[in-house]
Amino acid sequence: MRVIFSIVTSVACCLVTTAVVMPVSADDPELQVLEAQDILDRMAKVYAGCESYHDSGVVTTVFVSATGNRTVEKQFATAFVRPDRFRFEYTE
Repeated sequence: MRVIFSIVTSVACCLVTTAVVMPVSADDPELQVLEAQDILDRMAKVYAGCESYHDSGVVTTVFVSATGNRTVEKQFATAFVRPDRFRFEYTE
């Protein structure tokens, strides 16, 4: 479960990076409209070429019940260096 969360987190961060890095201008006559699969393909290519990666953040979960809401925040950090170094830390 933790590895899956780390992969999802890494993919999400790469998607954001890919979206931010791609130049987009309203005045650009060659503006491309990308389909979801195009974005995922570009992200996968960038992610596959990364020699190292690290990030950290907070997962916020809100439990809603009839007696009131409860919010739980958990910090995480992930890092890797190819070919064989990987670390994922999840703090409660």
